[in-house]
Amino acid sequence: MVPGKGIHTMRKLITVAAATAFATALFVAPAHADPVVHYRAAGTNLCLDDNGTQVSVLPCNRSDRQRWLLPVGGDLSDRPRNMATGRCLTARPTGQVLTVACDASGFQRWRREPRENEFRFHNLGTNKCLVGTRGVTVQPCTPQTQRWSAFY
Repeated sequence: MVPGKGIHTMRKLITVAAATAFATALFVAPAHADPVVHYRAAGTNLCLDDNGTQVSVLPCNRSDRQRWLLPVGGDLSDRPRNMATGRCLTARPTGQVLTVACDASGFQRWRREPRENEFRFHNLGTNKCLVGTRGVTVQPCTPQTQRWSAFY
């Protein structure tokens, strides 16, 4: 064995192992995390809340029931998923809003349409907008449709 050759080989192995670990971390780690937000009905302190059986607006309290993960779809729409229940915000053609197991339907796709510092929450499946007054429903979108804000 040539003196120093073992050390040289060991250095190469360490360098290759470090480069492999770095490359694995680079390609396995997500490029970015999806944001988590609270949705507040404009002009109120009422936030969109999911108790597992019903979606409602309640005083904002920063609980996981009021936190929504926002994976953004390829069509630039959001598919809000509740942090407490893991279910997706879903509109029905009847106007009902609930959370159900997440799927790829348009009834779980929402586009935020900016209106000054707030936005209308437009459902792509029903072509209606989210309204959270006494209960949470979707209704025809008009210039007066309820506005929402998001905070982290």
